[in-house]
Amino acid sequence: MSDTSPKPFVFVLMPFKPEFDDIYQFGIKAACNDAGTYCERVDEQVFEGSILDRIFNQISKADIIIADMTGQNSNVFFETGYALGLGKRYILLTQKVEDIPFDLKHYTHTIYGGSIASLKSELEKKVRYFMEHTEAKVIAPVESLEFYIAGEKVRERSIIDIELPVVGQTVRGRFIAENVDLSFAVNNISQKSVDISGFQFAVVFPEDFAEPTASTSSFVRLPGSKLMYVSRPLHLDLFPGGWHTDQIMLINYSPDTARGKLHQCQVQILNAFGKKDINFAIYVPPKTEPTKPDPKEKAKEGG
Repeated sequence: MSDTSPKPFVFVLMPFKPEFDDIYQFGIKAACNDAGTYCERVDEQVFEGSILDRIFNQISKADIIIADMTGQNSNVFFETGYALGLGKRYILLTQKVEDIPFDLKHYTHTIYGGSIASLKSELEKKVRYFMEHTEAKVIAPVESLEFYIAGEKVRERSIIDIELPVVGQTVRGRFIAENVDLSFAVNNISQKSVDISGFQFAVVFPEDFAEPTASTSSFVRLPGSKLMYVSRPLHLDLFPGGWHTDQIMLINYSPDTARGKLHQCQVQILNAFGKKDINFAIYVPPKTEPTKPDPKEKAKEGG
């Protein structure tokens, strides 16, 4: 006997332009059909009343929302925001990363570069994963995550070597400030898709460092003059093995004393499961002067 139970419903948000028709029919819809779901756009449906009311109605009923950000369509942005506000499971697409709006840059996107074959392959995998792991979206316990600074894993009492660029403010030829650009990354090492929107991540630096004058990031000066960087609010699912990255821009106002020593730092992770601190250190190597060529060796090279 054939299965008569309704298939999971996938509702698609994307521009209604001819150049998107093949992408929808042979990329998105074909992937959803092969994954065992029922997929529609609003322009395929027959209904009465406002199209916006219909879209909101279908978003609320959908099991999965697929939204294509390509072309920076304002209607798609608005509808996607509504879906995210309802807590819907979502898959975000774009042909090029430049079309991702600022407020959604911290969400995972499938970037398909105009390739329908690539889109279908990647999308089918994600839709199948959602269908096979209907309860997979959970607020991650801290043990599900690993953290990286400057590309190196942060472990308790680990030491991370960093190189400060020799750029910044000078007075009479002497550097008085140097720019510090550190990457901060979170990796989901669990076997489930996890929701990190309930997290707050922070990195504590010693008093030698300060926030940039024109910084748009969030910094707090703690008692004892330590500086805390706090990540921006996140609304993000991480797939198994998925990553979230952020950049920490700092200024080192004491380059002469900051180099050649260890700086004690701390990653702080807070969520509904509790708080975890990871103490580590960064090492800023001293400047090295360029080695002058030995005149005798140079003479030998000249014959």
